[in-house]
Amino acid sequence: MSSETEESHRQAILRVLPFLRERLTEEIDLRQMADVAVMSPYHFLRTFREQTGVPPARFLSALRIEVD
Repeated sequence: MSSETEESHRQAILRVLPFLRERLTEEIDLRQMADVAVMSPYHFLRTFREQTGVPPARFLSALRIEVD
């Protein structure tokens, strides 16, 4: 993967993180996260896992536990 693509993916995930933090009490689905990242759901899922090491649902669950 080129460094430009890697940076583009990193920026996409960074756009999603505040979205998740602001909506911890809401139901958030993969499509919504992918829309914020401006990716297809499949591509977002793969990219999120590559960037964070965990799937987005597990990441969101961990955020919710952290805030409780």
